[in-house]
Amino acid sequence: MEQTLTVTLFDDNGNPFEQTFTVERKFTVDKKEYLALVPADNDADVYLFDFKEIDGKVTLLEIEDDDLYDRVASVYESMMEE
Repeated sequence: MEQTLTVTLFDDNGNPFEQTFTVERKFTVDKKEYLALVPADNDADVYLFDFKEIDGKVTLLEIEDDDLYDRVASVYESMMEE
């Protein structure tokens, strides 16, 4: 079954808007789990996030470290080639 998340994001002016994503994959890099999300209205884009889950609620966290993001993206791309 496909899992979806509706996320509140903020535009450049700080105005909130909702975006629905499909969870394409949950995967592990360096013993930490990450999410690959695809916007429900555009399956050409993929967004990679760190996350935490508390009491069934998922909070997405930006992967701020560029080197870590590159490792996460590399692992994701390798999985998609399999």
